[in-house]
Amino acid sequence: MENGYYSKSKVGYGGVQALEQDYDFKQTRAELAYKPSITDELIGEFKVNWSRNRPLCSTNGTASLALEIDNKFPLVGCNRDTQRAASGLLSYKITDAINIYGGAEVVREELNIHNPAVDINYTDVPHRTDQVAYAQIQGSFDIANVALGNRYERSSNFESVNVSRLSITRAESGWHAKLEGAQAYRNPYLYQSWTAYDPEDPGYELAPVSYEVIQGEIGHSVGEWAYATLSGFRTKGEDVISYFYDETNPKTLETGDTYRNSGEMEVIGAGAELKVNYGQADLKLGYSYVRRGSGSSSNSPGSFTKTEENYDTDDYYIGLSPHSLVFTGLYRISEGTTFFTSYNMVGPQWTAKGYREDFSPDPLWIGPIHTWNANVRFSNVYVENLSVQIGVANILDDRQRPYGYNDNPERRLGREGFVNAAYEW
Repeated sequence: MENGYYSKSKVGYGGVQALEQDYDFKQTRAELAYKPSITDELIGEFKVNWSRNRPLCSTNGTASLALEIDNKFPLVGCNRDTQRAASGLLSYKITDAINIYGGAEVVREELNIHNPAVDINYTDVPHRTDQVAYAQIQGSFDIANVALGNRYERSSNFESVNVSRLSITRAESGWHAKLEGAQAYRNPYLYQSWTAYDPEDPGYELAPVSYEVIQGEIGHSVGEWAYATLSGFRTKGEDVISYFYDETNPKTLETGDTYRNSGEMEVIGAGAELKVNYGQADLKLGYSYVRRGSGSSSNSPGSFTKTEENYDTDDYYIGLSPHSLVFTGLYRISEGTTFFTSYNMVGPQWTAKGYREDFSPDPLWIGPIHTWNANVRFSNVYVENLSVQIGVANILDDRQRPYGYNDNPERRLGREGFVNAAYEW
């Protein structure tokens, strides 16, 4: 399987005029899988796969842009990531109510660093081998459904780690409740590990990121056609990895790409959702509230950076709005013809209108961002299994953009029509 796309963009810094750059992305992947039913109770799944990714390869304009801005804008080259993996999974049905799963995986990953804009090809290839074993038991009992899992991972570059997950669910006619606690763990990406640098610590190395998640929800039917759900969550991360610009980093030369662990990050949120199924229509209305928790010490991740204008408060961070509203509606006009519409509102937030000379974001307060889409889908159009979709995206033509884009946040992809055709066989 091979995927790819091509795009053009303009990036600028300070008073430097933005230059157009070409980017392309290419992914190649091959997989061989075997899923035998060993017995009625024992089922297996075995895979061997290979993949190669070349993300956001910049082929023009980068070097001249870097020279014009005094080497203070990250260059984007053609790094190539290659991954080989083999895995096996066994599922065994102990009784009608209890199932157990167990598996193992070995992953070898290599990263080739290359930047055609400055004719750099690094031969010291970063690599890592991970060995993973995991198991989970699921039980359906009169009082509740329970799932308990554990994952052990050993890496050639980091210390071994053990994480667990517990989920308890009770579902009855007309209502349900769920409580889940989980630990998660992520090794740094190879490029992040390779560019890790701290001028005050010559032997500095990135530590893996660990997370703890607690979430719960409760739902109840409302009348004959509706169902309401309330939910809440808390996520806490330790040793969060953040991007820094550091022109003294000897490995990244002109780019200044540098990654470091920047402390803790805590996010707390709650949500409410109402689903309505009436006749030929399915409707859903949802609201969510999210904010940064008091246990956060890291200000470096872009989506959680405080602005200078409100540094003494915890209410607003660049790229994080406390409020969002979502509505979706589907109506079956006839057999084979459906109408779908969606509306999403993200509340007011701080974004960045550019970057200062120290590479910190220059904050800008923007109002709510509204996105309304609609389309009609026709199935079996003259030919069986052929479907055609006709619609309009961003009907309100709202062109504001949240933090995370290099160009002006008030410019965004405007209203556009589209036609998609798909054939399934």
